[in-house]
Amino acid sequence: VKGFMPQPHSLRHLAWSPMPTPLDCSLGFALGHIAGLLVQCGANGYIASVTDMDREPARWCPLAVPMVRLLEPGPGGGPPTVQRRPLTPESELCSLWRRVRDLWRYQHSCRQPGPVQYWGPGGDRPLAWATYTLRVLYTDLELLAREAGLGVDLPAPLPVPLGRPCKLVRRSEALLSPLQKWRNTYQASLPKVLRSRFRLVEDHRKGRVCADPALMHRSFPNLCRSDNLKAIKIESVPDEVSVLSMLPERPPRQPGLHRDGPGAVSSGSLGYPDIASPKKRGADGEWDYEPSIHSSSCHGTAGAHSDFTALLRGTDSRVGIAVLGKPGPGVNNVIHGLVDYLNLHQRAIPGTLVCIAMGIAGLTGGHSFELNAETLALYCNQGGCDLLGQSEPGDLKTLGDFAACAKTVIEKKLDGLVIWGGRNVHAWTVRLAEYFIEHKVPTRVVGVPASTQSDLPMVEQTLGYDTVCKMYASLVGNLATQAASSGKLWCFARIPGRSISHIAAEVALETHPHVVLMAAELEQQNLGLTEVTQLICNI
Repeated sequence: VKGFMPQPHSLRHLAWSPMPTPLDCSLGFALGHIAGLLVQCGANGYIASVTDMDREPARWCPLAVPMVRLLEPGPGGGPPTVQRRPLTPESELCSLWRRVRDLWRYQHSCRQPGPVQYWGPGGDRPLAWATYTLRVLYTDLELLAREAGLGVDLPAPLPVPLGRPCKLVRRSEALLSPLQKWRNTYQASLPKVLRSRFRLVEDHRKGRVCADPALMHRSFPNLCRSDNLKAIKIESVPDEVSVLSMLPERPPRQPGLHRDGPGAVSSGSLGYPDIASPKKRGADGEWDYEPSIHSSSCHGTAGAHSDFTALLRGTDSRVGIAVLGKPGPGVNNVIHGLVDYLNLHQRAIPGTLVCIAMGIAGLTGGHSFELNAETLALYCNQGGCDLLGQSEPGDLKTLGDFAACAKTVIEKKLDGLVIWGGRNVHAWTVRLAEYFIEHKVPTRVVGVPASTQSDLPMVEQTLGYDTVCKMYASLVGNLATQAASSGKLWCFARIPGRSISHIAAEVALETHPHVVLMAAELEQQNLGLTEVTQLICNI
């Protein structure tokens, strides 16, 4: 075609360092707190997560998912991998898209989401502003389909008498910039349970990625022992339990994993390394706790409660954080959440956050620095990973790295190591946690689910996905509006993602394009280049 000049522009790199949305701010902040709590309570080999994300952040339910439950055998007998959570044609998200795609194809119903909203209606985080990926879990599909344009009468376009047919589409019904300065003052929300008395209890969540539990037990004998495959839920301590915990005549019970914080401890049948064991009752009537790094399982009676404030008051926790995967929105909020947890007012001795520089290179080479409040202040709620630096998942090479990592955490005297990353990173992280237990390294390993694809199984939504989808939708919506304005412009936007892309489906539902080409859909319908070309030309 004469005069056809394609101008491709990749959006991929734009997704790595934008400012996080309020939801990702709160999610990152909460995951930082949960990761710090898991380290403090002796949890090893878990993924920090939250559920009930259709509610406001104060009502989210924190939980921890065992890393080994995400694994499947590696290809060709190689190391285990974390299976990608698939977006199947039968999924609710695809069902919604199929109901409205033909409607979008033959009429101008494009919607412009606009830029990410950090305050006002979008900043208040109602469910209506959440991703469709999350909303389909909690909202009726009929309501979502109508919102996407199904059954809505659009105003007739206005014909314009030019040399060629043309119609104007009518609509049916956002050094430190000022925005960065404002975002430094923004306070991310936190689940209410993490600001009150809480305890860790078993969460009987169904599902396991690997169909052969025996294989996982053989591969990870330390992480899999004593029902350690059970998830953990953090819940508030009822008032009546709090009263019982303060009765002086009640003898203490052996504490297990269930730990109430900041004021109480409960015990249960979950077994992995204890963070502390009761030593003696002090003059103030509270039980003093002595840190323990042994790996034996503890079995107590669920429902027993003891005071746990001595643990917070008497320890100087040192927690390290490393970014081993690609950077993404919310990494600075995870750091902020960890710092906030390590400096809770119950602590007589504030904790220390040790930043591992440049990802795996810093973790194996011992390159780190202790973060102070003055440095953190310039990064709160900001995008980018220039505070820590990062490495690529492909840098995770050999088992020899584990010994170097163990040497680093021992030299830095780390009580816990928090690792930011996605599927490939956490397939390596769980092996690191197993190595630490096997070699009696006292550092706990906790993962933060950070993936712009939101493709980790058993995790409602990963950190960064909300921000990236809204950013892409803003750009695609702008292109659609420009196409409708000119009447002669065709815009082709390639959304980065894997063959089964959650992002592409989400952006399509946000912007209503005429055509969406997804590899899984084309393969299922056996469409070739000729059919795809004809599909586009029929518009």
